[in-house]
Amino acid sequence: MNTILSKENINMKVKLAKIYNALEVFRKLLNQDLPVTVSYQFTKLFKTLDTRFNVLETARLELVKEYGESQENGDVKVMDADSKSKFLEKFNELLETEVDLDWKKISIEDLGSQVTLTVPELNSISYLFNEFD
Repeated sequence: MNTILSKENINMKVKLAKIYNALEVFRKLLNQDLPVTVSYQFTKLFKTLDTRFNVLETARLELVKEYGESQENGDVKVMDADSKSKFLEKFNELLETEVDLDWKKISIEDLGSQVTLTVPELNSISYLFNEFD
């Protein structure tokens, strides 16, 4: 029985900050050759993470509107120190929110020998792998 495709996934609690900080790494993995079973598992995960990220990004943009100022070009930016401080406080509160991910940890070896990640990239998704328990 292939352990990657087994139905023994667990609900893993992960803070939104980990998802937010790893977005570029997930996008990078989407563009790399992975073994089919790992691709399948990551595809399911990416769909969930994409939804989580979109909700988070919508909330972030609402905070920018709330604490920001309209610019001449139509953009909204958080400019002054007090507003920036309030924005960061609220956004960091949001990033501390824990969400459930349906994921069974895999071995780094399951990614195959073709995948390349930097040390910081690997650290940003370390919660997905057995080696980091």
